Amino acid sequence: MTDQTAPQSSNIFGTDAEQAAILDLLSYLTPRRAVGFGKIRLGRDGDGGYVLLGDFADVAAALSLGIDRDCSRDTAIAERGIDVHQYDHTVDGPPTDHARFRFFRKQITATPSDQSETLGSALAKLPPPAAGHVVLKIDIEGSEWDVIDAATPGELARFSQVVGEFHDFANVADPAWRDRARRVLAKLRSAFDIVHVHANNWGPLNIVANVAIPATLELTFANRAIYECSETDEVFPTALDRPNQVGRPDIFLGTMRYR
Repeated sequence: MTDQTAPQSSNIFGTDAEQAAILDLLSYLTPRRAVGFGKIRLGRDGDGGYVLLGDFADVAAALSLGIDRDCSRDTAIAERGIDVHQYDHTVDGPPTDHARFRFFRKQITATPSDQSETLGSALAKLPPPAAGHVVLKIDIEGSEWDVIDAATPGELARFSQVVGEFHDFANVADPAWRDRARRVLAKLRSAFDIVHVHANNWGPLNIVANVAIPATLELTFANRAIYECSETDEVFPTALDRPNQVGRPDIFLGTMRYR
């Protein structure tokens, strides 16, 4: 979730080379369609709801990283008979209870400590791979880049779907930030296809090198070892999407094709 009250756009003029580098990064966000599977919205309207593929037939557990004040998406998963392992070091527990919730007051980080877990160590607490797939939700306010950067391909392969907020695209003019983001997205795209995109309208729509870029994007990834994906002509936001901040228009993304 993004906690901003007054989004303001910025206009950062860049060079042709900077624009080309930004467009190359954004090309990793091109969405595709999962053949034979529709999408559903899980969770409330507004911030906290996410769009995923409506397939939970072989899911043994869910990881939910970042709870804050809403876990309506987790409740929808739990109601399907799936244990949801929740991690958030900023709250004492989930805002609502469910028998299927397993809450840990720990931070998810790139390196482990007494007060934190990595993606790999959190996965180690779940049923073994033979029991079924895992669905991941990650909303950890910008730390997602380092956490996924540190994850191994084998750890990421455990997930049938990954959905989460990817923050700080306003920093896309920074080559170091852009290089890390490209590395993370390339790692994810080596095993997953993006099947849904949505811009969080709590944050601004920035213009960087004359390219319009939302500050925060909600992305849904589907594992190519499980799902066959093809090209899509979807226009985002779709009928399943809702503005994160109710009362403010959603951000129009179009087809999200930058190449």
